[in-house]
Amino acid sequence: MTDEASPCVVILVALILAILNSSSAQEDISYWLQKGQDSFKSGSLQEAQGCYDRVLKIDPENASALMGKGEALAMLGRYKMAELCFDLALKSCPEDARLWLAEAMVNERDGDYIQAGVSYDRALALDDRLAEAWLGKGNISLKMGDYNESLFCYENASRLGAEALARAGAIKTLLARGTSLLKQGMLEAALESYDEALEMDPMDPGAKSGKAAVLVAMGQRLLADGRTYDAYRIFENASSLDPENQDAVQGRADALVAKGNALSNRSLFSEALEEFEAALSLWPTNSEALAGKEAAQSALQAERPKITARLQATPKTDYNYYLDRGIEEIRNGSYERALENFNRSIEMDGGHAEAWFFKGQALFRLGRLQEAATSLDKALEKNQSSAEAWALKGTIQLRMGRYRMAALCFDSALRLDPNNSTLWASKAAVQSELEDYEASLRSFEQAARLDSNNTAALLGKGSLLLELGRYHEAQECFEGVLSRDETNATALRGIGDASFFLEDYDRALKSYGAAQTHSPRDVGSLLGEAQTLYALHENASSLQAFNSVLEISPQDVRALVGRGDALLALNDYVSALSSYEDALAQDPGNIRALVGKGEALRLQGQAEGAVQCYEMVLAKQPDNLIALLGKGDLLSLQNDLAGALIAYDQALALDAKSIRALIGKGSLLLFNDRPGEALDCYEKALAIDGKNVRALLGGGMAFLSQCDYSSALKYFEDALALQSNNSQAWTGKGDALFGLKDLLQARKCYERALAIDSNSSEASSGMGDVLCAGGDCGAARPYYERAIALDPRNARAYLGEGNALCAAREYNESLQFFASSLSLEPNSVDALLGKGLALAALGNNSEALLCFDKIIALDPENFAAWSNKGCLLATFGNFKDAAFCLQRALQQNASDETVWYNLGMVHYALGNYNQSASCYENATKLRPDDAAAWLGSGLALSRTGLFREALECFEKAILLQPQNIDAWYNKGLVLVAQRRFQEAEVAFQTALDIDPGNSVANYSLNLTREYLNGTM
Repeated sequence: MTDEASPCVVILVALILAILNSSSAQEDISYWLQKGQDSFKSGSLQEAQGCYDRVLKIDPENASALMGKGEALAMLGRYKMAELCFDLALKSCPEDARLWLAEAMVNERDGDYIQAGVSYDRALALDDRLAEAWLGKGNISLKMGDYNESLFCYENASRLGAEALARAGAIKTLLARGTSLLKQGMLEAALESYDEALEMDPMDPGAKSGKAAVLVAMGQRLLADGRTYDAYRIFENASSLDPENQDAVQGRADALVAKGNALSNRSLFSEALEEFEAALSLWPTNSEALAGKEAAQSALQAERPKITARLQATPKTDYNYYLDRGIEEIRNGSYERALENFNRSIEMDGGHAEAWFFKGQALFRLGRLQEAATSLDKALEKNQSSAEAWALKGTIQLRMGRYRMAALCFDSALRLDPNNSTLWASKAAVQSELEDYEASLRSFEQAARLDSNNTAALLGKGSLLLELGRYHEAQECFEGVLSRDETNATALRGIGDASFFLEDYDRALKSYGAAQTHSPRDVGSLLGEAQTLYALHENASSLQAFNSVLEISPQDVRALVGRGDALLALNDYVSALSSYEDALAQDPGNIRALVGKGEALRLQGQAEGAVQCYEMVLAKQPDNLIALLGKGDLLSLQNDLAGALIAYDQALALDAKSIRALIGKGSLLLFNDRPGEALDCYEKALAIDGKNVRALLGGGMAFLSQCDYSSALKYFEDALALQSNNSQAWTGKGDALFGLKDLLQARKCYERALAIDSNSSEASSGMGDVLCAGGDCGAARPYYERAIALDPRNARAYLGEGNALCAAREYNESLQFFASSLSLEPNSVDALLGKGLALAALGNNSEALLCFDKIIALDPENFAAWSNKGCLLATFGNFKDAAFCLQRALQQNASDETVWYNLGMVHYALGNYNQSASCYENATKLRPDDAAAWLGSGLALSRTGLFREALECFEKAILLQPQNIDAWYNKGLVLVAQRRFQEAEVAFQTALDIDPGNSVANYSLNLTREYLNGTM
């Protein structure tokens, strides 16, 4: 080697060929369409939009891409842009009913109801079987006040299979129509609308409150017409429908006052006083009632002598006659007639507690709780020793939510009748409401001791034990009921609930099924079955079961939340979100619904909305595991390392075995170049679930990051044993084998990965790496290019393309790819090395040196950086620092012949000939066929005066390269030094034969001949 820079060039080329990575591909319409659909289904709306844009760059009129993009934009709330996409698609596909439907739905969301109606009509004209179109048209007809058209549309939608949504829409329409008619004073028609709504859903709160408002208006008309009793009955019905309706309460009070006034006018002051007192119990500040009560009391005081005389003249049998008739009417279920008889009995003799007690019972049966309580107070005024009166008063107080008062009443009853099992069970129910659970259990047990056949006591105790989490004891209670009545649906459901919490899902399903056999519309057992199927991950069956609950009870919050959970598990995030929102409309603070909504939004890429949901949950429940996990996942996506780690650690503090938290934390740490900590998370996850594929893949990636290729290989093989068609696992296995230098097997793995998923950017990168490492960088480039097209953020692919271009000596072109790789991974040692080598090859040594310095700052033990830095410093003539760098390189890898050669050259330049000779000797030991190393060794040895050893080196070089001029020339010199002039003459002559113009060889030859001729 004559050029001192040539060893550096050798190193540059060798290292370029050894650097690994990946590349990209050609754009493919079908591929981008499929990727867009997959992204949309997974909730990655921005990514889906980007995929469809790639198609539209190739084919601007592609209807499928326009429709897909429109749907993605609509989900993102960008309705105008979505409309534009659908309009463009319809230009090429005007007969596509689904396109018209999609445009109509966007028009509707954007509030353009007229245009939405036109689009729905076009869709239905093309295909009248589109249930979604009938639903949409029903919605806009409702919003535009065309109620009959709306109901017609919902009826069609229901006929086509959308029963639940159509029923909900029809109910909304009937409520809106009822409200409109009520405002117009058309009360009968309004009442008819609300009744129709209640036929569809007897528990709909809007229908109940709406009907109550109509009844109030009717009652007010009747009251104005003097029809007091009819008015009161209607006001009472209104209150029953909507207890919060204050107009109904006031109407009842006004009707009672009117009745009291009418009775006073008939001199029935006692009855009038009762009506006024009842009015005041409803409306204590009613001035007319207060005045009427005072007047009635005054009149009674004045009339008392006359009344006493009349009662003395009345046969005693009359009192008992009406009392007995009233009791008989109660037995027959005729509570209004019973009440009339009790009033007659009391009118004859108001001093008997029995009549007041039975009057209270009749009022209780009629749902007139406050009046019933007043009547019982009268009974107890006259007889404090009536256990029955105290018990009934306690029951009424319990119904009214006055639990402490109810407890006092039951205590009074039990003092009078301590062995009454039913009273103990009632007291237990009140204690449970007061959250005095241990006392409640004792009361239930006392009830059971007194009467072993008290079913209510056993059921109550079982239900309380369920709430307390004492599931085995609860089962014993329910089994006790079933031993006497095997058809008791409540007990069967209780067994199911206890089994569910004990995770005995088979028994739970059998119990719920048995309960449904005896009570097919039992919501509790249907709901339990749905929740059990969900726990068994039978998500489709679970969804069907939740829908069955909602057919019976459309606004059941538990079923709405459960349906959302099942839809979420089935990856139907849009429908899941709708179900959670329906639940929140009924119960705005429902934690499970808020958590579910957050998850559905997160999985659709709506991070801001998801965070709001999680924060609302955590404000109420700081230890909510799912909210913490969701927050951690979102912060992780935003690469908020600190925030995400806090969330995951809080989750793990609550549940150290949370697989999701461990894997989420591991992935975050791995992404932030902390593979050791990440591996710890993955291994903990695998200790809990050794077959968790995500943990195996994450652990494999962590081992790859640590260059522990053997361990990585085992993890990926374990993952493949569980999922043989997992493209990511095949890619990881390929990477591990590549790291182990098994290029053939690595290539087979990448090929298998691509056969499973042709759109795997990482597998395409791996194929590029294998080909480039095998010396076929030209064949590698299409793989790198496809990898970049599939994933523009694949740093590995940019690096591979840059290396492939360097191998083709296209150094300028390579720099942009190294720059792209570094923009994604600024601390990538491989990308910095590739960039540095390319710059060095272009002669930009100072910039190249900066790259190598940055590598050393990141990785002080990096062999390639020290080696190449040493070469560059040598080209600058800075041999001392060059020697230091090359020695550092050899500390990392003493078996690299090229570095020994370069260090020998540097020592030679520094005049360190002994050290130079030693370095060259190491080089020749490592690579005996390197003629340049033998030549260098000979030069260094000759400088130390070891001419014989030097001669041997030159001869080795000549043996390897017979045409090596430098070797022949320097052989001649050492022969001269040994005064072997004739052999030297031959050596110099051979050099001239190879290069006749070599003036140095010619000069040396002439001098040698002069020695031989004796002229010197």
